[in-house]
Amino acid sequence: MEGRGGTAILSQADTTRFYREVATWAARRGWLRLKFLRLDGRAVAFDLVLEAEGVAHVLKGGFDPAMRQLGPGTVLTGRSLERAFELGLHSYELHGTDDAYKLRWTTATRTRARIQAFPPSLVGTVAHLAADRGQALYRRMRGREPPERLDVA
Repeated sequence: MEGRGGTAILSQADTTRFYREVATWAARRGWLRLKFLRLDGRAVAFDLVLEAEGVAHVLKGGFDPAMRQLGPGTVLTGRSLERAFELGLHSYELHGTDDAYKLRWTTATRTRARIQAFPPSLVGTVAHLAADRGQALYRRMRGREPPERLDVA
């Protein structure tokens, strides 16, 4: 599957570990959906989806770059949306940044915010500093700033 830009699940050990932990957590709850588009038995597109409470959350996708001109990611998204309608899901969320390919499927975007709370103690102060300063340092080291829009409806 596609690996340009260092965002592929297998591109870095931390990324691989994160998605494995998310998949394990979701599978235990019955929420994990691994969607594949296959051509002659070979996977050409993939989506990691969490499906819960009437919502499909597409967390990560990828496709075989050799198949780019055939649009395997677009085909998989289309089929997944059809399935969501068949199941009666009320929302299909394309998480992440508002990439052009996502905006082909919607005219609306939503900004999501994460709220973190820390106890008023030494441990809480250290955790807050680590979360706040650690994330900023990590982004600077990777040459990235967070996107303004985080999720696409």
